[in-house]
Amino acid sequence: MILYLFIFVLAFLVSCLSSKLAKKYMTSKGRNKNKYKFLYILSFIVVYLIFTIPSAIRYDIGTDYSYTYLPTLNEMKRTGYVPDTDLIFKFIYILINNFSLPNQTFFALTSIVMNLFFLLAIYQDKTFNYPLGIFVFFMNCIFFSSWSNIRQMMGIAFAIFGFALMQNKRNKESKAICFLMVVLSFFCHKSCLIFIPIYIVLLIKWKNKNLSLFALLVIALIPALTPVARKIITSFGYGYFFNGYTVSGTGLGNLLIVLPSIVLFIYSFYSVLIKEEKLFFNVLITSAISICIFLFCFIIKNTELFLRLYHLLYAFDMIYLPLLVESRKKHFKFKEEVSKLSLNINPYAYIKSDNNIICCVNDIGFFFYFSFIIGSYLISFVFQEIFNTYFGITKFKTFF
Repeated sequence: MILYLFIFVLAFLVSCLSSKLAKKYMTSKGRNKNKYKFLYILSFIVVYLIFTIPSAIRYDIGTDYSYTYLPTLNEMKRTGYVPDTDLIFKFIYILINNFSLPNQTFFALTSIVMNLFFLLAIYQDKTFNYPLGIFVFFMNCIFFSSWSNIRQMMGIAFAIFGFALMQNKRNKESKAICFLMVVLSFFCHKSCLIFIPIYIVLLIKWKNKNLSLFALLVIALIPALTPVARKIITSFGYGYFFNGYTVSGTGLGNLLIVLPSIVLFIYSFYSVLIKEEKLFFNVLITSAISICIFLFCFIIKNTELFLRLYHLLYAFDMIYLPLLVESRKKHFKFKEEVSKLSLNINPYAYIKSDNNIICCVNDIGFFFYFSFIIGSYLISFVFQEIFNTYFGITKFKTFF
């Protein structure tokens, strides 16, 4: 685990350093866009390599590495028969089979593609807060999950990139690209079909109270909708989740995993209903769906199904958390210098930063909230990686 933490710390520090320098070049009087672009691209490349190289050269790490993919690849090499699977992965298998490529090609290629789209989603953020995206990418175990649930995580990577693009561009082209990426994700894993209704819901122009009531109503109706959900899941070929094949249990420990979503839901619900801040609409929707998944799996007492379904939603935090933090910064930032204010300033009420004043007293609630959300990610990470062996992350080994 020390090596994995080192990978995260190195990537996080690189992103923090580049973010700080890039912000300096873009906010100073003499803006230097060329230096900003250079740092932005350099940071992306370095962070990408830090995450991708270990992922590509790993050996026998991840639950499905030796249990699913390696036997499939060996059988394909022995018989020449390409397994019938989702379209994109069938293409990868055909590529490996026709060119007689080594088995490690599969894990290297999928790592290259997944990390590329996950990090492109994170670096869509233009607010200099992308280190937060890196933090969520690791602490929410998205990085580790990509070592195990490869087909599903590839689909999630495509979809999240599309949603990040739509969130930041907000034009017709970005919406069209997002839809294409969502469709592409379905050809990686059938479970990614859930992104289509999410895409539709995110396009709706909600009124604040209507969205808040809708989110509460959906959560409240989960017990009644459970039989319907079971039938839908079974119809897509995942009925084995209900026949004792998978890990069962009350799933109370999963409450720690979903804790970040609960915190995000509470704050976004308050912001949408009371403060009427539309930026929190998407956060409220995705966090509400995450809670619905937890309640559904808690009712049917199936832990593995929860982990499979929850993985579809938790990557949204990578693109939304940086935006939420930036919205708070803009909310309490003043252009006047301290010396120009005619008010009696309480030194504990304001923090001076780069000739700007950031209000702390009025934003003290968000400070505690932000501390709590970061703490919830840490708790979730500890539970998933130390007390839970679902991802099968063991001592690092390479195929060399």
